[in-house]
Order: sequence, then structure tokens, then C-alpha cells
Amino acid sequence: MNVRTVLSDIARRLQPGPNSLVLHFDLRGGPKLTLLVADGRADVHDGWVGEATCRIRSSVQVLLDVIDGRRLASLAIIAGDLMFSDLTQMVQVMELGIIPMQAQHAYDAPRCANPRGGTTRIRYAPST
Repeated sequence: MNVRTVLSDIARRLQPGPNSLVLHFDLRGGPKLTLLVADGRADVHDGWVGEATCRIRSSVQVLLDVIDGRRLASLAIIAGDLMFSDLTQMVQVMELGIIPMQAQHAYDAPRCANPRGGTTRIRYAPST
């Protein structure tokens, strides 16, 4: 999956308010991209355009996993795999839905690798 295509799809579906954002995506293993949100429009540009209100650093795979809901943004932030240069802008990015606050299936129990192949649901037992 191409990260530019994913961001373009997000920009097309985005319903921005009156605020303007200039997000620079600094992606390890991928292109430098700008998501420009202004005047009720959102566009993706190759390279860095304008002065960033927030720089988002991550690897391509982590960003795609967070956007697709396979990984929680909060856990990626805590682990240092997803970094924002401005925390107030981070909240705005998440409120707009550019990067989701929670996984698509947050109600599902977490999964872990099964030694026999596939994944296994982790079951939580009450502590005694």
C-alpha cells in the first residue's frame, strides 16, 4: 500500500473546518509528504511545502498500521514509533481523523503471534 495514496484518500474524505494545518510527514523508508489543510480543502504534496504547523515522524509501516487500525496511535506514540512536533496540533490531527485515536476494532481483545502460525486472542484472567 502506498502511503501517498492513503493520505490522498484521507484528504479527499476530510471535512476540514476553518483552521489551517500544514503537516510534514517525515517517514523513514518513504517519501517526504505534506498534507495541507486550508480554506476548507485538504491536499497532499510531494516534498515539504510551506512552514509546518506539525511534523509527524514515523516509519511508513507504523503510519500505515495506525491509519488502518492495526495499531493504536497512543501505543505507537508511547513507544516512540510515532512522534509529533506539537502536541496541540496532534490533538487536532486526531480530532479531524487524519490519524485515528483508536483502532478500528478497539473492542477486540489484543492478538499475539501464535507459534503454530496465525494469531491468538489474548485472554485476560483476573489477578488473584
